[in-house]
Amino acid sequence: MPSNFEEFLSEFMRTRAISHSLEMLSANKQWIKELIVCSGTEDQKRADYSSWLLTHFAISFPEILDQEATPLFENVQRTAFDGTRRNLLKTLTFLPLRVNETSHMFDFCLTIIADPKQKVAAQVYALQYLGTICQAYPELKNETLIIVNEQVGKYSRAMEYTIKKFILSNKSSQNNN
Repeated sequence: MPSNFEEFLSEFMRTRAISHSLEMLSANKQWIKELIVCSGTEDQKRADYSSWLLTHFAISFPEILDQEATPLFENVQRTAFDGTRRNLLKTLTFLPLRVNETSHMFDFCLTIIADPKQKVAAQVYALQYLGTICQAYPELKNETLIIVNEQVGKYSRAMEYTIKKFILSNKSSQNNN
């Protein structure tokens, strides 16, 4: 049984025991802040594993992670690692929108979508997050649809499907407004 955060993270990186790690995190809530810090580190392995575990924690305990969410927004925009960016974007899709971060995340997600050098998984989660933003702020749908429509024909079939699904759901909900 780990007695401190470093032992905890080392054990998780070695065993990848998600259920056990989630129990440990929920019992040691101070480790959540440390895990968030690790998701923004320049050590790719630590950042990837930390962000992966944060995603699972967000699925199980979104209300706890939401209290510590601001550094997640900073880390997702700052990280140089594709896997970490993907995991943090996915994590954010499970948390409620935060008014003070929404405009920055809106711009960031549009940038991710429009950048063909980004990994498809990060683009998919950015698109999902944009969908959440557009549900909360319908006035942003037109701008979002313009950028997303420009991406049609540039990606794999899977991403094309996700883009078309996004366009259709936002056009139909736009007609209802």
